[in-house]
Amino acid sequence: MSSESRGEVNPLETSLRLQELVYGLEIRKVMTSEVITVSRQTSMREAQALMKQNAITGLPVTVAGSQKVVGMVSMNDVMNA
Repeated sequence: MSSESRGEVNPLETSLRLQELVYGLEIRKVMTSEVITVSRQTSMREAQALMKQNAITGLPVTVAGSQKVVGMVSMNDVMNA
């Protein structure tokens, strides 16, 4: 008799099933299509405000006036600055 048939929750089985679900997803189904970016000239205060307002933990850094990504800034970066 399996743990499932006994009504028990097995953390390992749960983790493996979640991994199957997550790793089986196509990126396009979970990606953000409207990406919020900052430029190198954006202040840390502005970056932090954008992250807070949009409930995100990172922002791509782009060359001003283009979509070329030159880096990333994370909430950790902001907090440790």
